[in-house]
Amino acid sequence: IHTKALEATIKKTKSENEVLAGHFGGVGIRFMIIRDSLVVINAIKEGPSFLAGIEKRDRIIKVNGENIASVGIKNSDVLKLLKGPINSSVTITVYSPKSKKEKTVQIKRGMIAINSVAASLLLNENIGYLKLSNFSDKSEKEVFEAIEALKKAGMSKLILDLRFNGGGYLHGAVGVADQFLENNKLI
Repeated sequence: IHTKALEATIKKTKSENEVLAGHFGGVGIRFMIIRDSLVVINAIKEGPSFLAGIEKRDRIIKVNGENIASVGIKNSDVLKLLKGPINSSVTITVYSPKSKKEKTVQIKRGMIAINSVAASLLLNENIGYLKLSNFSDKSEKEVFEAIEALKKAGMSKLILDLRFNGGGYLHGAVGVADQFLENNKLI
């Protein structure tokens, strides 16, 4: 057995299972690499980074004391550094362009939700739009809540966007489909 190939398969399977389960262990940021610098686009509200005071536009320059700025870091490298078991810790140093100061914080990784509903909005006064990116354990509930919110906002017609939906759990897909069928109708 080729060890590297097996390790790669295990990592890929673990990553795919995180999406299907609807969560992973991490620090709770959305980020971009801009000019070889890891920039926080958003700290997920009430997530570990948000609670540690990490803000939009902060630059993460060190992880566990290791410099990551201007070294050619890639998205996959960032995920390896910041994702990990729930309740494990990671120490990050950030530079804030707002205060022009550096600060080092230890963050306990938490359960970070991955939403199936990528977008939910009204296109006009009565047409709703709902983009579903995959079928996970949480898809049925997310779709139900999004549709209810759109109905309250005045929706009477819905565009359900499944483009680029990579699939997922069958029970998630069945749960979503059931919401569009009359009672006791088979899929």
